[in-house]
Amino acid sequence: MNRQKVLAYIEENTESAITFLCELLKIDSSDIGHGLDGREEAAQRFLQERLQQIGMETKLCEPDYERIRNHVECAHGHSYKGRPNLVGIMKGTGGGRSLILNGHVDTMEAGDEKLWKYEPWSATREGDDIYALGACDMKAGLAAAVLAVEAVHKFTRLKGDLILESVVDEEGGGNGTLDLVAQGYKADAAIISEPTELKIMSASRGVLVTHIRVTGEASHPNYKWEKANAIEKAFKVCQGLYELEHRWLATKNHPALPRPTITIGKIQGGIAGTAVPASCDMDFDIEFLPEEYDLNGVCRKTTGNDILQEVTDAVMRTAASDEWLKEHIPRIHVDQWVEPHSVDKDFELISIMQRNHGDGVVSAFPAGCDARHLAQAGIPTLIYGPGSMSDAHNVNEKVSISQFITCIKTLALTIMDWCAVEES
Repeated sequence: MNRQKVLAYIEENTESAITFLCELLKIDSSDIGHGLDGREEAAQRFLQERLQQIGMETKLCEPDYERIRNHVECAHGHSYKGRPNLVGIMKGTGGGRSLILNGHVDTMEAGDEKLWKYEPWSATREGDDIYALGACDMKAGLAAAVLAVEAVHKFTRLKGDLILESVVDEEGGGNGTLDLVAQGYKADAAIISEPTELKIMSASRGVLVTHIRVTGEASHPNYKWEKANAIEKAFKVCQGLYELEHRWLATKNHPALPRPTITIGKIQGGIAGTAVPASCDMDFDIEFLPEEYDLNGVCRKTTGNDILQEVTDAVMRTAASDEWLKEHIPRIHVDQWVEPHSVDKDFELISIMQRNHGDGVVSAFPAGCDARHLAQAGIPTLIYGPGSMSDAHNVNEKVSISQFITCIKTLALTIMDWCAVEES
């Protein structure tokens, strides 16, 4: 009976749910400088007020850099003054399993606003879609989690504890969730409502954002044959990495994820077209798998250290084949370290979510996200939310209203099944 009441309440309050989402979307909570700073506080206080109205015990807490600085995945140099995480806790009556609902409130920056169909914070409705910065990535998923908690609390008392985490600085590397884990927030399972088009995702890819510096010799172009051109040497390094990528594409596979890739995103070197450059800097995005299956179907777990070693070996092979690079080894530095994560296919929460969504498709998240921080703390974490990744980090970002409402319903029923409901 409680299940029917919860679903009916969500259906009857569809318009107020949309209004809540639009109000959140109209608040600018974008990162500055890819997370070096940010504007999240106003949105966090807006959400805190709603959680307090629901009856959750809430806490605003700025991430503590000193607490997380030694973690390999910590993004360094970020300021958290006025950028608090928000935690809401609903204590259970006892005897149930605990659950974390996690989502990030920060968004990418809007970029050139003239390229947008509608003003980025207008929350404009068009048919089944709402257009706004952060609509799919991931304010709709975060709002759905809040509204699911609200619907459940209105009609039930849970046995297990329920924790809602609205975190900052996910786009800049994930220090928000990393700090909450360091503080000791744990549960028997977690759900992150990143945009999955309502597919249930039990794994995510890892990412190493890697910087490589190649040195050469500055000179006038008249002496180019006598000097080492840093950009030309960088091209050799780049070619060596693409040869590595080709080997990966031919030998590494995963049943639900794209194969690993190496993408150059930025190259910068030299001072003018009339000077042989003394240095060249390249930034690469390296996406890798949580498990690799070879051509014989043999599986091995993969870590960032494994991939970094393969990248380093490829650069060293290139250097060994060049007289200049052999003596002037390129320097490699990982600017952003995102481990992959995966959950056992038989984990009960998967089947619970499948049933509540209606035979939901189980897949894997093609990018990195905060699931890995929770997984590293021993919390099995699934990813499920409204919206498409193709709309994320893009102008004219949008989210489907129907997916948003379905997400609220699925999360509400899943909370009840996982945490268990106290019989009245």
